[in-house]
Amino acid sequence: MTVSGSKYSKIQIINISPNVVYNLAIKLTYTDSCGENVIDTYSYSGFSSNEQLFIIPNDYSSKIKLTNMIIKFLTSAGELGFCEFSKGAKEEDMFEDAQYYFVNGNNSNVSGNEMGEMISREDTKFKKLDFKPSYMNNRFVIPPIKDVN
Repeated sequence: MTVSGSKYSKIQIINISPNVVYNLAIKLTYTDSCGENVIDTYSYSGFSSNEQLFIIPNDYSSKIKLTNMIIKFLTSAGELGFCEFSKGAKEEDMFEDAQYYFVNGNNSNVSGNEMGEMISREDTKFKKLDFKPSYMNNRFVIPPIKDVN
């Protein structure tokens, strides 16, 4: 997945995988314009290849400061995974380096690759990453990008 933000008033997520993501949940943590720590959650189903999804924080001003974003996904292969973005030295670098985690499950064809690590449901990292979105926040979807080749 590719993620980008513009003054963090909106965040664009693109499914760069050739596979459909069946379920997607996002947990966005930030400090709002009043200095309060806020957690927004989002959920979405049927995220097609090359589809774009825009999320808008409840406090959509450009004065918010993002601290963490976790994307939880379930793929068509039955693969449960997480993509975690954390604020580094510079806030604008937050979306540069994602950490991917794939959960051991019943599908023996799913394995970690060079961009992620395998974790179990009993792992403390899984317990830290896992969450249930409480409701669907704002979302805007743009149709899949057509391949011109």
